[in-house]
Amino acid sequence: VGYNLAFGAFGGITFMTLLAFFLTIIPSGSEGLFYALVTSVSNFSAKAGNYIGGVIYDRIGYNWNVILSSGFTLLCILIIPYLKIGKGQNI
Repeated sequence: VGYNLAFGAFGGITFMTLLAFFLTIIPSGSEGLFYALVTSVSNFSAKAGNYIGGVIYDRIGYNWNVILSSGFTLLCILIIPYLKIGKGQNI
């Protein structure tokens, strides 16, 4: 229960931060469209991630599943330099 509570709260905070970031870079009047797109991609990724994780677990085991998921999570660090916000914009 504690695990779900902690990661549920963290997931909510990070999702709201992502939405706040998108509000600074999308054109005015397109907020609803971008919210729908981000939510759709998020939901699809959650379902696909569960399925792919299950397939990896069945085929090559738990240890490789953890190694692969950790490696792909670390690859997200590579996109950080491309997340630039103009001067004067606050999130």
